[in-house]
Amino acid sequence: MLAVVLLFTSCDAEQQYNSHYPCNFIFYTQHHPESSLSKVNETNPGFFVAVEVKRFNGINTVYCTPNIGDADAPLRLTNEVENNRLSYTDMGAGGRLIIGCTTLNGLRAYDGMCPVCLENGSSTNYPLQFIDNGKNVKCSRCSTVFSLNNDGISIEGSQSRLLQYHFLTGLGYDQTQIIRITN
Repeated sequence: MLAVVLLFTSCDAEQQYNSHYPCNFIFYTQHHPESSLSKVNETNPGFFVAVEVKRFNGINTVYCTPNIGDADAPLRLTNEVENNRLSYTDMGAGGRLIIGCTTLNGLRAYDGMCPVCLENGSSTNYPLQFIDNGKNVKCSRCSTVFSLNNDGISIEGSQSRLLQYHFLTGLGYDQTQIIRITN
């Protein structure tokens, strides 16, 4: 009986994290202290950053938009590891993540696309935008609003919630701090 209870409990806990869209994002915070991603930690609750990576002319470029303030200048990843050995093609449904620290539940990584539209639409391009001084995100297509600080739950009372990924911190190949978002 105990084994059955543990089996069901572990399945529920695992469903918290999205596995439908591949995600593997690594960022070396100490290499880029000017980036708003370097400010994402447990001592900065309520701070979130929308992140996208695009490749132009053979260089990975990170675009960060914090939930408060202006967007960072584009950050070109020019060292060998970040530019050539890491792939940024798997960043969730539409290649955009929202990474930060909730005011109650610690570090979180959400998909930057609307889960309602992903479920009901035919594409993966339904970006969420920060609203309410960065406390919430809203889909411009379906108008659903999600609370970043309340585990990505829809504030309209529906059962919808943002897709979530594992948020890990640790040391990179050169013993510097990294953020890793993965399935």
